[in-house]
Amino acid sequence: MNGGLDIFDFDRCTATLSNAVHVTMPFENGYNVGMAISPGSNALYVSNTQHVYQFDLTAANIAASQLTVATYDSFVSVFPGFPSGFATLFGLSALAPDGKIYITTGNGTIHMHTIDNPDVIGLGCNVNQHSVQLQSVYFNTLPNHPNYFLGCDSTLGCLCAPTVGLPTPQPPKGGVVAMTNPSNGNFTLQFNVQSTAGELEVYDVMGNLVMREYVAPWSQYKRVNIEALAKGIYLCKLKWGSVERSVKVIKE
Repeated sequence: MNGGLDIFDFDRCTATLSNAVHVTMPFENGYNVGMAISPGSNALYVSNTQHVYQFDLTAANIAASQLTVATYDSFVSVFPGFPSGFATLFGLSALAPDGKIYITTGNGTIHMHTIDNPDVIGLGCNVNQHSVQLQSVYFNTLPNHPNYFLGCDSTLGCLCAPTVGLPTPQPPKGGVVAMTNPSNGNFTLQFNVQSTAGELEVYDVMGNLVMREYVAPWSQYKRVNIEALAKGIYLCKLKWGSVERSVKVIKE
């Protein structure tokens, strides 16, 4: 990072890098820099201690598209044993299965930041500072979530070898299942993996739309919370373009 930021195209067939773009970017006061790409691969985010920068990867001039989408707001994370707390700066970042990007604070704290709409170019990406409060202290780390469903893209001209020794994931019957059902309104949907972003719509028995949420591409699960809604039967409809799956759930 001291020498700036370098962005490349990556060929999944040959593992080669090309079309280098260099961005002059000073390393801000800190020791960790995070980078993550949005689910739709159209935006790159760089968390650089005091700021979060966005780059439009679809722009003709990627370097010129640099936009500051967040500046540290001086919030201090206070927790038992540390009454003075620690600054919630911008550290490591990673795209999570729920379609959001999570950013550590670069300190030992109980908070994390999120980018709620990372595919949106501009401030609408919504960097939500210290929006996640954990039950215990962590120190500037994030779990690694490999994309196990990415598979081989034959459209790139790759020779896709058959998978050997690994079981084929079995989709739920009917394409989607709710766990648990009935529930108190807090449940998880399991469904077939889709390569594109989708949408969840929840309808009441009168056919009224009562909830709409984003579904991340390559995800297999979607956590749903309708605890605030009245008891009854609801229809959960998952949509990926022309592909639709639905299941009825009971809130007790």
